[in-house]
Amino acid sequence: MRYIGNKENLLERIASKFNKFGIHGNSFFDFFAGTTNVGRFFKERNYTVSSCDLLYLSYCLQKAYIENNDEPQFKKVLPYIRPINTVLCATPLEKIVAYLNEIKDVFGFISQNYTPLGTKHLTQPRMYFSEENGLRIDAIRQKIEEWKNLQLINETEYYILLACLIESVSFYANVAGVYGAFYKKWDPRAIKRFMLRPIKIYNNNLPNEVFYTDSLNLVEKSYFTTPAGKHIPLAKYSDRDAYKGGDKSKIISIPDLVLLDIRNSEIITIEGKKYKNRQAGIKELAGYEAFDNLYLEKYYPAHRILRTVVLYGSKQDRIIEVEIGFLLNEKGKMVLGIYAPKLFTRAIHNLLDYWN
Repeated sequence: MRYIGNKENLLERIASKFNKFGIHGNSFFDFFAGTTNVGRFFKERNYTVSSCDLLYLSYCLQKAYIENNDEPQFKKVLPYIRPINTVLCATPLEKIVAYLNEIKDVFGFISQNYTPLGTKHLTQPRMYFSEENGLRIDAIRQKIEEWKNLQLINETEYYILLACLIESVSFYANVAGVYGAFYKKWDPRAIKRFMLRPIKIYNNNLPNEVFYTDSLNLVEKSYFTTPAGKHIPLAKYSDRDAYKGGDKSKIISIPDLVLLDIRNSEIITIEGKKYKNRQAGIKELAGYEAFDNLYLEKYYPAHRILRTVVLYGSKQDRIIEVEIGFLLNEKGKMVLGIYAPKLFTRAIHNLLDYWN
């Protein structure tokens, strides 16, 4: 796929680092899946792959390439479509692709917003796709959605067809690799007739899984260390069943960092934010009750619990909110809050002494 940030050319180098540093295992988590090239690379090397991305385009590709292991059969929709001459022994996917390449053009979202046909009123009509290809892309996209709504294709087949379309579109787009801008002259490939292409599916016979969310939502933020040195993975819910039942108050808000001040017998829970988001950080401090009860009060009952916000950014050189313990501003100046924990004060003094 023509897409800036695509790591296709780095795959062998990534794998070589595993060998160089002695990294071994049988599972792989791609936190920022993107075009799924990295996930596919390790899937084909028989890793159990988990992958995640906030971009829905990526999720569609992940569903088709990573989660799915089987060639689609399209048993419901094939009997309803007109057969198209294809290669001998064509697969069901190839038959569907051949059919979609012959359907009538439709004026839709792409034509209206990304081709000269729908943007003639603009000073510079948009030239992301040619008029003909915009109509063809719209026709195929709408037909896929129609089949889904009529339950003629299942979920896996739906995402496989979307992946075919996403992959194919990139070869006819009049762009350099992102859709923030388009060429003002037609690239030769952009004026070729759009043809949908089938994707290649690889079966590693393993339970790969994919997610459409922030990757950090899928892992524990950290471990809690007890006085005995035992590391406890942090729970996400005070009552998981109640949370799944709709009681969102049962989720445990976990601080970004917890510090132990042995000298002053204090435990400091810290929420880190950009300066512009400081009020959100202050608000989040109020949600640490469950965390305090489960961990701090249980394992450090003799310690005083402090909550504070640590900030970075802005040109400010003073802090007025009492909940804020520390600010590192844009100029690199370190600013202590009015009620900054004693540990912060000692740390900065020690740092300044070292520099001097």
